[in-house]
Amino acid sequence: MLVFRCTQKLQKRLKVRAPINLPKSSAQLGDWYGNTLFVGRLRLVIFISETTMLPVVVTLRESKTLVPRFQKALCQLLEALQMPKSIVLQEMDIDSGWAFGPTASRRVVGVLNELAYQAEAELYSGRCGNPLDLALRLSGVPIGGLEHIVPCDAARMLLAPTAPKRAIWQACNLTA
Repeated sequence: MLVFRCTQKLQKRLKVRAPINLPKSSAQLGDWYGNTLFVGRLRLVIFISETTMLPVVVTLRESKTLVPRFQKALCQLLEALQMPKSIVLQEMDIDSGWAFGPTASRRVVGVLNELAYQAEAELYSGRCGNPLDLALRLSGVPIGGLEHIVPCDAARMLLAPTAPKRAIWQACNLTA
């Protein structure tokens, strides 16, 4: 099961009633914490993995298509980070369903808010042309709660420790 832990702001926007007690996600990346991100006319949702703080950014549209769009964005991100195809497919497998719940960790919400500020700055700078570019840039931001490890490296160490390491700006064809 894949669990999305949404802020109250996102729950209201998606019009979902979130049960308080939910099981943990069965995926290795754990539960996904989400919040809205409004920058100018852009309406986005930023999700981060509870275990690695890896960010995934999707456009905010109707709630019916949020999970498939999240799956597609996660797949694109993991492929851009050169994760093995088997790992990507394993993380995409949510045959056991998915659920929305309230946030359960202030630490993760704090990181989510910090990445939202970073995302806002990136979007205003004009360096990110799409949600994938933004997610790749944010995955290179050092997170203090992870002993100053960047989320893309934390995800690589968790999912595919033998995968080749590659600089984040090379992965998304961006300059430092």
